[in-house]
Amino acid sequence: MRGTAMPAPQGSSIPNAPDIYYEAFEAKSQGEPSARGAEELLREHQRLQALLDAVEQELARQREVHAALCQKLEQKNRHLREKIADLQREITKLQQESNAVRVALEEQSDHLTFGWQEVQLQAPAKLKCVAIIPAHNEDHTIAPCIESLAQQTYPLEKIIVVNDGSTDWTELVVNHLRQKYPQVECINKKPDGSLRAGAINYALKRLSESDCDLVLIADADAVFAPTVVEEAVKQFERDTDEEIGGICSAVELVGQGLLHRLQKLEYGGFNADRVATWRNIMIIHGLCGVYRLKALRQVRGYTVGHLIEDYDLTVRLKKAGWKTIFNPRMHAKTHSVPTLHALIRQRLRWYRGGVQVLLDHGINRFTALDAFNHIHFLLLLGVIGLIVGFWMQTSGGRWTPHLWWHPIPLAVFLIGWIGGLVQLKWVKGLDWKDVLLRLVLVPELLYYTLLSGVRVCAYFLEFVSAKRRW
Repeated sequence: MRGTAMPAPQGSSIPNAPDIYYEAFEAKSQGEPSARGAEELLREHQRLQALLDAVEQELARQREVHAALCQKLEQKNRHLREKIADLQREITKLQQESNAVRVALEEQSDHLTFGWQEVQLQAPAKLKCVAIIPAHNEDHTIAPCIESLAQQTYPLEKIIVVNDGSTDWTELVVNHLRQKYPQVECINKKPDGSLRAGAINYALKRLSESDCDLVLIADADAVFAPTVVEEAVKQFERDTDEEIGGICSAVELVGQGLLHRLQKLEYGGFNADRVATWRNIMIIHGLCGVYRLKALRQVRGYTVGHLIEDYDLTVRLKKAGWKTIFNPRMHAKTHSVPTLHALIRQRLRWYRGGVQVLLDHGINRFTALDAFNHIHFLLLLGVIGLIVGFWMQTSGGRWTPHLWWHPIPLAVFLIGWIGGLVQLKWVKGLDWKDVLLRLVLVPELLYYTLLSGVRVCAYFLEFVSAKRRW
């Protein structure tokens, strides 16, 4: 009926207000046109048409995107199928080659062994090291020495102990250790007066270059840090030009008492000297030296009859063109000389042995530093003698302490004292008692005065050609 609007269905978006459609219908049924309803219908039609066009455009665009994606997927699938086919062909080819190799290896098993040997020969060769320990009546020290060498981080091929006519239990101790360490060998040598040099040469003659590349020469009373051989091998491996003939370690003394501490401080000075000349050290000491076997072969081993055969060997290596260096990362320990009598005897041998090497090899670029030390000592001794003589003449023998406060001797004293403090850095096993001993200074002055007297005595014995004793 007119004026009454039909309610909109539930869930519909058509409003419940009087609808223009009903007005238009009633107007048409009554023959009365409605301008307002026609305009609204036209606008709604246009809006719906525009919406329909937009939907059709979006559908067309989506169809294009879908077609493009389908095309790309088809291309990728085709590419993957081609790759799979290629891989299948490669797998088939590899299977055929593998079968052919397997058949060939089965038919030529001898050639397989030879081929692997060729591959191994092309790998970098591992340097082999053998230790030689000359021993004469060393039953109380030889066991710790062998134990420390057998427990190296870089294993030794052999540990050869040369029993040089021992009259104690040295051979028994070594044979007992052989049961624990199979690399230990004991060689018995009859005493013939060749001493340490002869014992080492006796072992060297039994070695060939196939047995080892390096030889560690050790004293029987030495104990080695676990990395001594490893550090030496590293040094030789870095020497690609094979210029290094020998390397020596730093030395630490063990013992007790004042005499031990004085020697300990002295050995710290020796280590400091080696650091200062580490690429060209004067002596590869006998406590722990590692040599190239070919270098020892070239100079024909040790010279029998020298009081300090290690110094003579070092000079001959230098003359042959080999370098002798110091490695501070190599550490070895030994016992200090326990008594004053044994110390004097040791130093007499050292000083006379040094003079012997200078007399045998002359003064050259390899012995110049040692020759300078001897000349410097003699000149200093002469100057001190002149000063004392002058004092005796001018003072009538009376003590004149003001001479010691003269700027020149005072400066020399201070320089030497400060240098001694700096050298404490290279004293192995340093403690506060060692520092105090160096600060006090008096015990060291007496110690070096004694050694200077021993040195003068050694010069005199060489001058009169007295018999040389080990």
